[in-house]
Amino acid sequence: MAKSLTPQQAQYLSLIKNRGIVRGRIELEDLFRPPLSILNAAELGVELFGEKGLKEIIQDMNESIFKKAS
Repeated sequence: MAKSLTPQQAQYLSLIKNRGIVRGRIELEDLFRPPLSILNAAELGVELFGEKGLKEIIQDMNESIFKKAS
């Protein structure tokens, strides 16, 4: 992901990445469960990246970050 991010986007990606580290991967459903649901993660992610973009980010993280960790 070489495009430049706003500080809010970067913070959001860090948040979901940290959640993925805890579980070994990140699923779209995780955004609707605590602790991410408390932060309104699903709605915020769509607002920041669009629905398609958010799904792609989660897929990219699982392929590039969490595959290596498992």
